[in-house]
Amino acid sequence: MALFAIKGFSTAEIASLRKTSEGTVKAQTAAIYRKAGVSGRPQLLSLFIDELMGDGLPGLGDMAQPSASGSGGSGAAP
Repeated sequence: MALFAIKGFSTAEIASLRKTSEGTVKAQTAAIYRKAGVSGRPQLLSLFIDELMGDGLPGLGDMAQPSASGSGGSGAAP
């Protein structure tokens, strides 16, 4: 379900593919967004890409995500 949303399928297209109603798709996508802590498809896609970049590419370590404390990384000034 989330992959259909990330790929840009419309609610109607997802409902047709899953042989369910658009209302069901809307309820399920709302639950996915809530659990992921996002407000919609663009943020879900961004989260998906961030996860791929942070966890999916070996050897990048903390380079993919900036440190919240400002320490770590290359030591260069931002």
